[in-house]
Amino acid sequence: MRHFRERIMVEDRHQKLAATYYRHSAEDKQEFSISVQREEIYKFAKKHHITIIKEFEDAGKSGLSAKRSGFEKLHEFAQKEKFDYVLVFDVTRWGRFQDTDESAYYEVLMKREGKRVIYIDKGFINDEHPLVSSLIKSIDRYMAADYSKKLSEKVFLGSKKIASLGFSVGGTAPYGLRRLLLDANKKPVRILKDGERKSIDNERVTFTLGDEKEVTVIRRIFELFANEKQDKRTIANMLNKEGLRSSKGKLWDVKKIHDILRNENYAGTKVYNKTTKKLKSPSRKNPRDQWVTCKNAFDPIIPQELFSRASEELERMKLRYTTQKLLEELQKIHDKYKRITSDLINNWKDTGCAGTYGRRFVSLYNAYIKVDYMPKMAFNFFKKREQQRFILTGIVKEKLNNVGHAITHKDAFLYINQKKIIIIPSIPRKRKSNNYWTFYFETREIDYALCVGFADKETTNIAKYFLFPKEIVEENFVNINTSNDAKYEMYALKNIENISL
Repeated sequence: MRHFRERIMVEDRHQKLAATYYRHSAEDKQEFSISVQREEIYKFAKKHHITIIKEFEDAGKSGLSAKRSGFEKLHEFAQKEKFDYVLVFDVTRWGRFQDTDESAYYEVLMKREGKRVIYIDKGFINDEHPLVSSLIKSIDRYMAADYSKKLSEKVFLGSKKIASLGFSVGGTAPYGLRRLLLDANKKPVRILKDGERKSIDNERVTFTLGDEKEVTVIRRIFELFANEKQDKRTIANMLNKEGLRSSKGKLWDVKKIHDILRNENYAGTKVYNKTTKKLKSPSRKNPRDQWVTCKNAFDPIIPQELFSRASEELERMKLRYTTQKLLEELQKIHDKYKRITSDLINNWKDTGCAGTYGRRFVSLYNAYIKVDYMPKMAFNFFKKREQQRFILTGIVKEKLNNVGHAITHKDAFLYINQKKIIIIPSIPRKRKSNNYWTFYFETREIDYALCVGFADKETTNIAKYFLFPKEIVEENFVNINTSNDAKYEMYALKNIENISL
């Protein structure tokens, strides 16, 4: 293959220059491997008297997203160097973007730099018929996207069927359990090590009881919580004092205890599809009626009746801490330690965990200021952000009131046509060679997040508005390129007065 890596040299002084892009991912067959793509592209270049000056590739990378190192380097190269074409095997190698406009968008970026993307399976399309060539490309982009969509659906349906029979479809085993490999006749073969996978399609993986000490700890946690009414913090402290450790040898804390008490695997029940994350879309929680559940899938560590009692106690505890109670305990923490941290909250006996405060007060910062406390390092940042939010709230209310929207304002939230919205400001910050807005979603208990990107650090000019629905908010935060970001462009508001909820 060495001669294919060499530049093709001809004596034509008007010879065109090109960069190449290759991509291969796990679902692709051998005929689309990078070596084959390279061979075909070099043949095409030789035939058309094109000199290849640079190669870019992404091996084992999905085409669903533009976040591929080779793809990104190609675009950076196009901004700096002079050449004529980008040679690609076909549209699918460019990407299997689920939004076909996104695929076209990255072609347009090349066009702006004076480069033309050529798919060698189609060759040089006659520009005398631009509508026809545009239609052909649109069809190819749709088919590339549809392939991934159908493949994803087939994989999901297969996984759903396997899970409904009580078998594992991926992931690691929880603390106290191990992954057990079964042969084609569903007979035990061996315990799988961490990271080890089954090698034959008709083999299956289930859970079985793990280390005896871990199993004993799981049973103790449920007994202490459900029967002896010990709180999660007390249980965590008790285990730590006894020198017992959670998974990977770490200390126990409230969250680890909470996660165990909610895990139905310990009652022998296999649960699948609690969350959805398809085709690089944001992860989101599914309603319980969409879960795939198989009871008695494997030997339980605890009986179902004990798990049910623990679940009832967890639900009861949700109502235990009123807002006033949370603030009173937060004040006690401050009075004792003269400071407040997440660890201090999590280890304080008579209050909820730090996550409870975050959910109840939108953010820990908002809880802190209720008791007149703010860490010095964070004070200026949060103070400025709240000032920005206050100013933006006024701007948004004025703009939307003028066009007849029903708007109310309470705490950090706007209610527009009865939809709960939080306004999130951000100034541009440098990441690598680009400027980005980072929007942190302080709470998930909203209908929408109205994100506002300022043009500069002076926060006097608003560059762009984004309206993100709940499924995007589940990501916790997003980074958006201030110059161009096709992934989030669909959420941008061209005119905030036309906001539609």
